[in-house]
Amino acid sequence: MLWIEAVMIDRYRANQGTALLQRHTSAARTGLFESDSAAR
Repeated sequence: MLWIEAVMIDRYRANQGTALLQRHTSAARTGLFESDSAAR
């Protein structure tokens, strides 16, 4: 039972990290896109 909980927590943390990474990446892309549009 305990190892299942450990796996679930580990998976949850990995998902949280992925979500943060995706949010950061999309924010960086948006920033690049906006600066590119402003340059024109």
